[in-house]
Amino acid sequence: MEIAVLYSDPYGERFVGNLVNFYGFCTACEPYEQKLYCDFCRYLYGSYAENIEAVYKVEKPTAVMVDEPERLLPEVPSCDLVVAIALHPDLMLSLPEVLASKGVKALITPVEDPAWLSPGLRRQLERICTELGLEYAAPKPFCSLDVGSHEVINGFIRL
Repeated sequence: MEIAVLYSDPYGERFVGNLVNFYGFCTACEPYEQKLYCDFCRYLYGSYAENIEAVYKVEKPTAVMVDEPERLLPEVPSCDLVVAIALHPDLMLSLPEVLASKGVKALITPVEDPAWLSPGLRRQLERICTELGLEYAAPKPFCSLDVGSHEVINGFIRL
């Protein structure tokens, strides 16, 4: 499975860090006497770096409304799934059409903060993705993403 990540919030870096699982990423044991008790348990999970096709930090436009938002999106490669985290609403709305034109099969827009994706925007994205034949999920919170009727998204969950 090939994955691309677009993000405008530091949470995106944490998400990618969890997928890559690079040395030193996990700091859960830091509060405990300078990692004396760290047994490096996180490294048992492995790395999914080979599944990451691209990672883009997308700057949030300062304007409330963006004309031609697709021009502000990076050149997303053809891949199976895109995870878009906390993008400007106008960029989010232009994303499904751009992804469908690249042959992307699924879009996930996680919601860890209500400001990332309003319920109305989520419904619009769901409708647009359905019309374009893209699988779509907007888990709130991201960890609630569960197996469902979407084959590609299910494949991502089972990685």
